[in-house]
Amino acid sequence: VRFDDPDIGIDWGIDNSEAVLSEKDAVAPFLKDFDSPFTYQG
Repeated sequence: VRFDDPDIGIDWGIDNSEAVLSEKDAVAPFLKDFDSPFTYQG
């Protein structure tokens, strides 16, 4: 999940253009687009 996802709303205290990300993190999905392999059965 992207570090700058607006649905999560974390203020990291930096401009997003200053973030140093791995290739994997740079293409991470937003939470709303994440397809979890887990199913809650509670």
